[in-house]
Amino acid sequence: MTVILWNKSKNSMQLPLLLSLRGEKVSSAIDNHNRAERLGFINSTDDWMAKP
Repeated sequence: MTVILWNKSKNSMQLPLLLSLRGEKVSSAIDNHNRAERLGFINSTDDWMAKP
């Protein structure tokens, strides 16, 4: 089992890298977040894209 530690503050760099390493297509930020949600990396795209 692979454990991925996620740091939201560095998300802009980590998410495209993670998707690329999985062989996924890297696209716009919202598309990357939607794909990460479908893959189970994040719980909600809306929560991650919301400003604090």
